[in-house]
Amino acid sequence: MTNKYPLKKPYETNELVGHLEVQQQLYRLYKSGLTRNSIILRGLKGIGKATLAFKFAFYLQQNSVENKNNVNFEPFNNMDFSRDIDLLLSGSHPNVMHVHPYMFEEDNLRGDIKVDHIRWLKSKITGTISNKYMRVCVIDSICNANTSACNALLKMIEEPPINTMFILINHSGDAVIQTIKSRCMVINVDNLDIDDIEKITKKTIEDFDINKFINLIKYKISPGIIINLLENNVFEIRDELNDILNNMPYNNINNIINISNNLSKKINEDRFFISIELLFLWVNKKVHSLIDLDVNRLIVYKWTDCWSENSIKYKALQDLNLNKDQIILNLLQDVNELMQINLK
Repeated sequence: MTNKYPLKKPYETNELVGHLEVQQQLYRLYKSGLTRNSIILRGLKGIGKATLAFKFAFYLQQNSVENKNNVNFEPFNNMDFSRDIDLLLSGSHPNVMHVHPYMFEEDNLRGDIKVDHIRWLKSKITGTISNKYMRVCVIDSICNANTSACNALLKMIEEPPINTMFILINHSGDAVIQTIKSRCMVINVDNLDIDDIEKITKKTIEDFDINKFINLIKYKISPGIIINLLENNVFEIRDELNDILNNMPYNNINNIINISNNLSKKINEDRFFISIELLFLWVNKKVHSLIDLDVNRLIVYKWTDCWSENSIKYKALQDLNLNKDQIILNLLQDVNELMQINLK
């Protein structure tokens, strides 16, 4: 499938927007002699963590650890990494490796990093390094690695080849197994400010209006999230959900079941999560509107319980192996019942 808004690979641009404090932190790690060989970059999805990782990897190709005492801090944007970018794009970079779910198969439906990906990485970093610079392996992202891949990676992190560093990308809210996390230095990457988000996104979408998205998702926003929302026709999903919610309550439970089934047939995994987030946002706004109207507090508490109880189920979705269709159905049923109470 062709993307409407194709993004460059995280290492394909010489520009890095924001994250100056993390750049300084990585520089201090370099000056310390890279005392930790494994790093986790943790933050909201789509803010440029992988881009930051590759910039640091390229930085280490221009500054050997042996020469660290003669190197002063310089923002990564001030450096020319075009040679490293060209080498990595051609698949011939000797020192920088990129492990991601789609490196062998573009249609990897599960979107996971498998043990074969880690075996490939091991084959690339086995043996002595051919120059004085660090080998850097970017795992993008560790959240996508299945159990077998995590176990294989753990062995490499525990006994790393000489002059080799692992940088693991970790999206906020996604768990990393404790045995890997305990062996890594965790660096938190802050969200981008609104101006930076707008600057980055306008490189892909010229007529981009950030205000539409601030009102739409409110709490979680990044260039990557915005592109994903547009790829999945977020405004179409929003309008369809608004039609359903504005026509509530339905007296016949079969109406809710049919609506839920119709929604489920139309949505892939990304659209499912977008739909759920929009439903929760609608419920959240409903609670605040009831508070402003000074309605019976018991009604407000029921709406608040609806939001919190369904949020818990949603967050536990993977751990409990819950049915995605059932999550949507339960939430719609709860909202429908509450809409009936409000009419009494």
